Amino acid sequence: MFRPQFAPLVEAGTKLQTVRPIPQRMPKVGDKISLRCWTDKPYRSKQRVLMESTITRVDTFSIDTFPTMRINDLGLKYRRVCDDFARADGFADYPALLEWFRSTHGLPFEGIVIHWSNDKMSHCEPEAARMKRNLSEAINLSCSCGGNPAGTDACPACMVWHRMATNVEVTNKGGASER
Repeated sequence: MFRPQFAPLVEAGTKLQTVRPIPQRMPKVGDKISLRCWTDKPYRSKQRVLMESTITRVDTFSIDTFPTMRINDLGLKYRRVCDDFARADGFADYPALLEWFRSTHGLPFEGIVIHWSNDKMSHCEPEAARMKRNLSEAINLSCSCGGNPAGTDACPACMVWHRMATNVEVTNKGGASER
């Protein structure tokens, strides 16, 4: 269920991801998803369907204080990437996202990011899609196979398309910075 502040963004197709606590049943790529909000008081009103879609990606997520936001065990330290992630999730910037998680869930927070497609807008690329692409480039700097040094080829180990972005700084689990 989406909170009222996020419902218009989901309906407009500009919010194509959501961060959730780790569920008992993990969603999978290809699962159908029904994105909803309450029409009035939670559990005492009807639900309104904002959009129905298909899950395109599920990432692990954790957040503490800047710069410790991790997606798929990659520490994102570059502020623009953190801001892009926050905007794709419906916030003005990373500090707004951080404050919302601090007040809503408490920090540190661990969960998942569920991504879905917007079939209504597949013919154009809104700002949110550009931000998600930038974030995907940052995430794909490394994967379970260790990344693809060839740059834009499909990785033979995991079949993920990698795009090496030279302006994104990430930290690996050991705390070492990579560029």
